[in-house]
Amino acid sequence: MDLGMNVTAIYMLAPATGTARKMVQVTLEAEGGACLDDATRSAWAAVAPEVQMIISILVSSHHEPGPNKVFLQGEGYDLKLERKTWKYGTSWRFMWGDEEVPSGEKWVFTWCPKTKLKGTTIEEVHNCTTNVVV
Repeated sequence: MDLGMNVTAIYMLAPATGTARKMVQVTLEAEGGACLDDATRSAWAAVAPEVQMIISILVSSHHEPGPNKVFLQGEGYDLKLERKTWKYGTSWRFMWGDEEVPSGEKWVFTWCPKTKLKGTTIEEVHNCTTNVVV
């Protein structure tokens, strides 16, 4: 998966034994919006392959319901994942052969080239279900 900065895509999560497939919307955004200054673009270019690999692993290995919030600290950046309801996705119909594939969940990854995400207090980080240092 090569999800670029400020890009949204739809992915089918493969089923684990005994579970059904599902479609999710996945977005990777930069903290502060779509307009990136030169320093932020340079910082992103330096870590993009690593961040994209982390996102790919999280999305492709997802078989069980996970935490709604995940916070990861990489070398020189933070990455926050929030799982939310994708209301628009529930109005779409996805099929895999004859099997209807449910949708309605979105994953928003927010990347920040700092040690702390704007609007995320240290208490929120510690209250996160998962806090991983990469």
